[in-house]
Amino acid sequence: MTNIVANVDFNKETGRIKKALHASNVAPQLSDRNIYDFTPRFKEMNFYASRTHDWALWNPGQRMIDTHFIFPLFKEDPKDPTHYFFDSSDEMIQMCLNTGTKVFYRLGTSIEHTGGRHFNAVAPTDFEKYAEILAGIVRHYNHGWANGFHHNIEYWEVWCEPDGTTSMWDRGFDGYIPFFITVFKRLKQEFPEIKVGGPALCWFNKDCMDKFCIACKDAQIEPDFLSWHCYTADAVDLIRQPAHARKILDRHGFPNTEISINEWHYLLSWQGLHYNVTPDLYRHAIHGPAGMSGIESAAFNLAVLCGWQETPLDSAYYYGGNIDGSWGFRTQNLDMNKNFYSMKMFGTLIADFPKKCFSESKCNTVFTLAGKSEDGKRCALLISDYRGCSRTLDIEINGMEDRKLEVYALDDNHDFTHFNATYLHGNILTLEKERCSSSAYLLVFE
Repeated sequence: MTNIVANVDFNKETGRIKKALHASNVAPQLSDRNIYDFTPRFKEMNFYASRTHDWALWNPGQRMIDTHFIFPLFKEDPKDPTHYFFDSSDEMIQMCLNTGTKVFYRLGTSIEHTGGRHFNAVAPTDFEKYAEILAGIVRHYNHGWANGFHHNIEYWEVWCEPDGTTSMWDRGFDGYIPFFITVFKRLKQEFPEIKVGGPALCWFNKDCMDKFCIACKDAQIEPDFLSWHCYTADAVDLIRQPAHARKILDRHGFPNTEISINEWHYLLSWQGLHYNVTPDLYRHAIHGPAGMSGIESAAFNLAVLCGWQETPLDSAYYYGGNIDGSWGFRTQNLDMNKNFYSMKMFGTLIADFPKKCFSESKCNTVFTLAGKSEDGKRCALLISDYRGCSRTLDIEINGMEDRKLEVYALDDNHDFTHFNATYLHGNILTLEKERCSSSAYLLVFE
């Protein structure tokens, strides 16, 4: 007797897969490009876009992206192009665009872990002048100013995590709101075609969202997008957040404001990463049974990416904020980790199978997404079993009779590699897991 965990019908098309949910904060790296060029691996993940936050941190020694690097002397005239330094930012952005990945530009500063005193993550003393500096940056990349470009970068975010610690903003969230309004009005005055938003909250902070919306309403502006971050191991909660945000925006009269979760990552605990850091705790946090770079993290990634497709979320950026380290995609030996293969698996699906088909989970650990090629000749099903305890997954599949099937697995022993599967009772596919642990599968029907 079978226990059906999901139903799929490739005869029923339900729209298009939202590619903008598969984006990241990482890009090809400038600093170590001559030692190890990550560009080919980056392209394998097929990210729709890359957010520029923290690019300066993982390109050490480079003056890039952050406003204080581009315009280092605040006393100077922001209308004079000779006071800007764009070179390294120009190079990084072009490298990213060359891969086919769009750019989402975070204006302001990267995070600064310098203890009690900060040197860069400091709120501007003159909001109007700072807004002029930011206008110079937009003008350079979109209007060709200062020997610039016509990249048509669409999304521009005003600062990052002003509701958190002083590592990002030292004037409190109430001090951020008038800053946002000043910058928004200035940028939209000269560049009405771009989308300006924020506030890139540390978490799904309803109180700050309400404050932000009320202040924008009072100022007679409508932000182009509302953004926040989430680091968690609760896939279901993360999938539900966009619907709550949509209700908040609609209640405040912002039906056209987009929703963006532009930092997200699997995380059990900050212990061993940001506090109580010891070698043993760090090893456990990264490489333990439920560590940051293991199969639990990879299956979580795919569960969330599948689940978000049925929500009002407009864009999402995986943090993926570095190639290496705690949030990276490769090991010290330059092997790719499970997070890399999860992103490659999803990137393969959206590249080759953009038409969304009906799929429905019958189990609270199973998340699915079905796609069809543009010509309809090939189909695929992505399955993530996040923390599932069953050794057997039975999936009812309709519309793929007499098709050749290839199955690829991502689990403890497979890195997006071939996996054996069998059909039972006609249209029921059985996946026999090797262990009672998290796993994911991409089924391709030719």
